[in-house]
Amino acid sequence: PQDSKLALAIGFRTVSKGWDLLKKMNIPHRWKVVVNSSAGHYSTEKFDMNFTNSRSNNIIDLQKDFLEERDFSLLLYACDVILLPYRITSGSGVMFDALSHRIPFVASDLAFFKEVAEQGLGIIVKRKPSAFSDAIKEIERNYPFYTKNVDKFKQKLKWSFVASEHRS
Repeated sequence: PQDSKLALAIGFRTVSKGWDLLKKMNIPHRWKVVVNSSAGHYSTEKFDMNFTNSRSNNIIDLQKDFLEERDFSLLLYACDVILLPYRITSGSGVMFDALSHRIPFVASDLAFFKEVAEQGLGIIVKRKPSAFSDAIKEIERNYPFYTKNVDKFKQKLKWSFVASEHRS
């Protein structure tokens, strides 16, 4: 939508991603949450991914399953923030994809995300719907601060930088 800001939640359809939180959020005015997931092949836990009964009608569920690289990149360029309401994590490829596309994040206050947020690349919050809603507003208020930091950081994600670090 041209008149809205977009927050993206994307990844494997597993309980550990914490997308149950999205249904309970009061999504800020002028924002939409875009969701897309692909089957969690390594998870047998079932959970409700139906967003039609959420508290908000501001959730757009693409239901596209796995996205090709080009489509995923186009989607990232269209979004303003990535949502990572994970219950558990050891890392997040989605977060790095978002950072490489100049997108800050809002994530659960897990150790991995805390380390990255301390660089001014996003915000970590308690895993509560209201905390995620407030963090989206904070990102919007200070968007230039976050995108400036992300722009600097994303240079470290380029293969030439990674290769030079390995040579050192």
